[in-house]
Amino acid sequence: MHTQLLLEGWTFKASDEETWFPAKVPGTVHGDLLRNGIIPNPFYGTNEKDLQWIDKKDWEYRTFFDLDDSLSSCNRTDIVFDGLDTYADVYLNGRLIVRADNMFRTWRADVKGFLRKEDNELFIRFRSPVKEDLPKLEKLGLSLPAGNDDSALGGLGDRKISMFARKAPYHYGWDWGPRFVTSGIWREVRLEGFSGVRISDVFIRQNEVTAQHALLTADIEAELDGSVMPAKVRVRWDYGEACREWPLRQTGAGAAGGGKPFTAEHACAVGELAAVGRGLEPGRAFACETSSAYESAPAAAGTVSFGLDFAVPQPRLWWCRGLGEPNLYTFRVSLEDRNGNVLAERHVRTGLRFVRLAIEPDADGQGSSFRFELNGVPVFAKGANHIPNDSFLTEVTRQRYRHEIASAADANMNMLRVWGGGIYEQDVFYELCDEYGIMVWQDFMFACSIYPGDEAFLENVRREAVDNLKRLRNHPSIVLWCGNNEIDVAWVHYGEHPGWGWKDLYTKEQEEMLWEGYGALFHRILPEEVAKHAPGAAYWPSSPMAMWTEDERQHAVGVQRHGDVHYWNVWHNAEPFEHYDDNVGRFMSEYGFQSFPEPRTVEGYAPEEQMALESDVMLAHQKNGHGNRLIKSYMDRYMREPKDFRSFLLMSQALQAEGVGRAMEVHRRNKPYCMGSLYWQINDCWPVASWSSMDYHGRWKALHYAAKRLYRDTAVAVEQADGVLRFHVIHDRNVPACGELRIRLADYAGKEHKSWTIPVIMAAGERAVVHVATEADVLGGLAREQAVLIADLTVDGSWRDEKRVYFVDGKSLPLEPVTIRVEPVQGEGGAQNPGGAQGGEGAQNHGGIRKDGLSRGDDSVRRPGAARGGGAANGGSTAERVAPCDEGAGPGYAFAVTADKFARHVRLFAEAEGIFSDNDFDLLPGETKIVRFFARSDGETAFVPASPGRVWAESMADWVKL
Repeated sequence: MHTQLLLEGWTFKASDEETWFPAKVPGTVHGDLLRNGIIPNPFYGTNEKDLQWIDKKDWEYRTFFDLDDSLSSCNRTDIVFDGLDTYADVYLNGRLIVRADNMFRTWRADVKGFLRKEDNELFIRFRSPVKEDLPKLEKLGLSLPAGNDDSALGGLGDRKISMFARKAPYHYGWDWGPRFVTSGIWREVRLEGFSGVRISDVFIRQNEVTAQHALLTADIEAELDGSVMPAKVRVRWDYGEACREWPLRQTGAGAAGGGKPFTAEHACAVGELAAVGRGLEPGRAFACETSSAYESAPAAAGTVSFGLDFAVPQPRLWWCRGLGEPNLYTFRVSLEDRNGNVLAERHVRTGLRFVRLAIEPDADGQGSSFRFELNGVPVFAKGANHIPNDSFLTEVTRQRYRHEIASAADANMNMLRVWGGGIYEQDVFYELCDEYGIMVWQDFMFACSIYPGDEAFLENVRREAVDNLKRLRNHPSIVLWCGNNEIDVAWVHYGEHPGWGWKDLYTKEQEEMLWEGYGALFHRILPEEVAKHAPGAAYWPSSPMAMWTEDERQHAVGVQRHGDVHYWNVWHNAEPFEHYDDNVGRFMSEYGFQSFPEPRTVEGYAPEEQMALESDVMLAHQKNGHGNRLIKSYMDRYMREPKDFRSFLLMSQALQAEGVGRAMEVHRRNKPYCMGSLYWQINDCWPVASWSSMDYHGRWKALHYAAKRLYRDTAVAVEQADGVLRFHVIHDRNVPACGELRIRLADYAGKEHKSWTIPVIMAAGERAVVHVATEADVLGGLAREQAVLIADLTVDGSWRDEKRVYFVDGKSLPLEPVTIRVEPVQGEGGAQNPGGAQGGEGAQNHGGIRKDGLSRGDDSVRRPGAARGGGAANGGSTAERVAPCDEGAGPGYAFAVTADKFARHVRLFAEAEGIFSDNDFDLLPGETKIVRFFARSDGETAFVPASPGRVWAESMADWVKL
């Protein structure tokens, strides 16, 4: 196949104007207007409000091109648009070739007869989404609920139209994002030509995957022009191949995965290929020479779909982060003539794994599980929800995607949920998740609205689903397809619960009509297409949902013992953080708390005179109603008063980390009852106050550092309730663990009063209470307001985690002016030595405070009495403790952080862009925390050791009124 990209020479203009301006493709009209100096920065100040005129206009794009010689001789030439946003009429040399009405679909047209050798004109008119969809609202005769559609800002009053367009819902506004209803060529456009045959699609269907073998089917879709007929079909991979004579068994249009089930009983023979200077490796196999149940494929021109069964012995399985390596295979599928010449070829990269969503009744019959099992191993899902990384999608580079996925992996996450109000993400997003071992919960693009149920809309969605299922189904990272976000729980069709009040807007007849459309879309069309085009993949109609029962039990009203839960009483109902403790479901797929970005991000969108909580700019960059006041009310409840607005910004991040961190820990210590914790949200689409743990620029907030600590694969959690301390150890890895928990009681001067050690033996994947003690026994004679409890966990001689327990609330902690020193570390493990442990969690120290039980690579930890500090562990003197940093990312610029008094929420800042191995931590006098700095990189790795420039530290004592 021959390809010619059509990405150069584009110009654009408004349809009612004459002047053409240079355009970027892929791109958006907003981006093109900005690059040409026609509009100001949409993200600065209150500019969003002034740019709402853009979506009321039609826009035109055009380019001229000569046809490549390689395409001139092709028997068939198509033009392909991977993404047109959204309503577009496409003309080639004056002929209408595509009329698009769905941002999420791929558009293809045979243009062989319309092309010229030179000076072809490609012209696209994008029709205004507003003008296109307002008549649909009028025709329907009733408004459909869409609470996040900011129609008022868009000048439409209460006329909400986002649900009519198959377009990213968040473009119309959300409670964390602006309203920019874009248009443009948002994905690649190209010409594709072939003669004879081309392979249009390959799906590696995984019929049975075990450690012993993977029984696979290559479902192949090919187009023939009738001029040639293949003689053989061949599949090659790293250590083997399978081959079949043509014709083959058909599997139905679209390579849907039909035909007879493939089992071990009729798998082709496999064996060892001749080793060339090395022994047999996993996945090595003979070419197969026999086949099963084949029927003739047509010889005429057209599209044919067929399957080739083959097996991979001893496959290298794909594992998520924390359970093993995310091994990937590249399968090369070719159609050949009788002499072995390749007529057409296509490569597919995938991972071999077996995934199951286990929904099984509890032994007591009172609930049911909701957990993912990967290769037979139950997985506690640790992660966050993902939204689009930009309001203008084409501004997101591969490096930005990699920063997000690498940051997720570095924070010990193993799952991201692609939320249904954004987009089916770019290929690179899923490729990176495949490589980093990040599982993906994939929503279809429907969120917080009721959608039309007419046949034209439903058919458009069906084709959208087919396009995206076929595009994404080979990615091993995708473990679930979910129909929508929050529609089932908002509507609550069965029973008397009002849900979000939507049903009250309609008559009973209208209510039934709208629910019938819902059922057709999410209970029939989408699950049917998933089963057809991604056989074996799990489908869940809505998140959250309790059970798929078509009765009152279905809806996830409140926290139930079934399904998944979005818990928002903390934040939206202003309930205290402590309520996280008693509201734990089987899978917590949403919960969260807001914070502001760091000061330099806020300074990028607001001038100095707008640095106030209720200023016009701060309110414009707070999309959740009274969100700023809500942050302040929680801060008043849990923290002292900030001394200025900059301090408020930083304290909001500490507050977010405390609140959301509490929920994370509660969810994990309820394993296996709860098997997933995905906070809202990991990223932002513009600079804003929001629930994110990284801001728009990718700068880690305090919450992201907290997630890195709280999501450790082996962790300790301390539960305080009714005067009793329960020490939990959570072990997510698929191997047993043996170690010890060392518990120390100290005061705020750093004096250690007593310590004791608890042996820890954990089975693979186990969570257990390893120690219980009353507060009175723990404290002895030490007053609560003077006491700090420190629990250090070591496994196999390596430090894994630390938790600190305070016995008074945050407002009562003893804060006073403190001097924090940040000094470069020289020698072993420091800035001058490239050595040190790397790789798995055994080498990832994550900055825990500890004193002994050390392994090689922890030499920088000074025991009491060594070097500086002196004194015995239990002898009442202040003992200096040095905490190694997280060395999992390799050696970097290392710094020792110390404080002369108790320091709460120590925050490190660097002149350069990058991350620290740990941040936003507490220090006692006599402790030394070693941290490293890693700069963001556009090279082979996401983070690289580099100089941070100037480094300094602040803490809560610097931000509050003392």
